[in-house]
Amino acid sequence: MKIPKEKIVIKNWPDMKLLFNEDRKRIIDICRKKPSSIKELSEALNLNPGSVHNHIKKLFNAGYLIVAEIREINGIQEKKYIRSANFFSFAELSGEENTIRNKYISKEISKESFETLENDSLTIARITKVTLSESKYKIARKKLEELIAYLAENNRTGDIDTTFISCLGEGE
Repeated sequence: MKIPKEKIVIKNWPDMKLLFNEDRKRIIDICRKKPSSIKELSEALNLNPGSVHNHIKKLFNAGYLIVAEIREINGIQEKKYIRSANFFSFAELSGEENTIRNKYISKEISKESFETLENDSLTIARITKVTLSESKYKIARKKLEELIAYLAENNRTGDIDTTFISCLGEGE
């Protein structure tokens, strides 16, 4: 069985964009945990095997997946795929592509952070003080206005979707 590398740096925009697709991100995640065939991925994701095959082909060609094992079943080769690395790093790009890259990375980090907090009953997060620059104050104000509008539209409940929560500035 092939062993994933520790880290791979993705240096081009087309390969970075591949992970902006939710199904491909889910395939990469499943293949982190165990080698998986197209059939297994299709069942786990509730997608047709043809769609999974297309996603696998793109991820494999970009270097995100490698073949972990091949076995023959009734004369047909079944390949099982794993991630090619434990960690993927996106190289800095230029212009608008880098802005989109940064937004994607920020979104993924926020999502992982909130999932960790939600799933860890021993974790407590508390911000005691935040200092904002003028530009970040304007961003924070806009986000709070969006949150107030969201709460007003949703019968003023105390339930807040974590996508509205962001931390700006530097804590002291």
